[in-house]
Amino acid sequence: MTTPVRTGGPPADSLGQPLFPGIRSGGTAAEVGPPPAAWPARVIDMPAEDIPELTPADYAGATRKIMHGRNRNVGVVLSVVLLLPADGQPMIDATTVNGPHRPRLANPPAHVALPPEVFTVQWKRMTLRYVWILSNAQAVYPVGGVLFLPVGESTVAYLVTFNVGALDDRRCTNVHHAEMQAVRWVNEQRAAWKARLGGIGIWNLSRRPGLGYSPCNACCADLAHFLTALRAAAGGLPRRASIAWLTRYDRNARCGHPTDTANLRRLDASGWRLCGPGWTPRPAPRHPGPVVRQP
Repeated sequence: MTTPVRTGGPPADSLGQPLFPGIRSGGTAAEVGPPPAAWPARVIDMPAEDIPELTPADYAGATRKIMHGRNRNVGVVLSVVLLLPADGQPMIDATTVNGPHRPRLANPPAHVALPPEVFTVQWKRMTLRYVWILSNAQAVYPVGGVLFLPVGESTVAYLVTFNVGALDDRRCTNVHHAEMQAVRWVNEQRAAWKARLGGIGIWNLSRRPGLGYSPCNACCADLAHFLTALRAAAGGLPRRASIAWLTRYDRNARCGHPTDTANLRRLDASGWRLCGPGWTPRPAPRHPGPVVRQP
């Protein structure tokens, strides 16, 4: 298929996606505008049995393709977030309605860019559909990731978030970090939706080869609080939560961000299962053998 040539409309990257020249707030979401020129909608065009099973690395790869040509400081960390339902029902309603330029979600979740237009990206001979989610630090960058719509009959959801700004030790905050985009998105959802969330898996990867930082100390604290609060509000759900990384974060020492063992232990104690360099699970306590009573 030949890529259409765009002859007008707002600035766009090589995939025809808008470069977000402005943003207008709108309650729990916001409107990115002006709207882009028309773009052909495409769907999965292969039998269900031929649809490949995608991995977190695939969703990271698709997001790298989506972000091609964008600010290189954005996406140094890509947090691939798997959201599992506890009730076996889809986490995301993928129903669409026609829009003036491309399909839109009929029942969009909170904290997505409005209008909730459905974009597409080609990956592994298939067309993945996604919508943009809002940033946790809109003054830095208006969007904080992409929410992929379920593939085929899948009930799980994949969210890929990214850091929305460059490292700046003059301003000690983690609001722009990739993990915080995911936390904000989940927290913005309705209580009934969060009560259905049975499991969360996070893989920290990157747009750059070989990177995939661990959560910084501030993010460890925030993720621990996030899971504790989520379980308290949802009667123990999600039951499973895990986070994995490729490289231990050692940047921004002035702000106390380099990941240390104490904060990883705090994350572990809150219920997250950890996997990555710098973390060694503590051995399970040894239980004494059965007490044998003499007659």
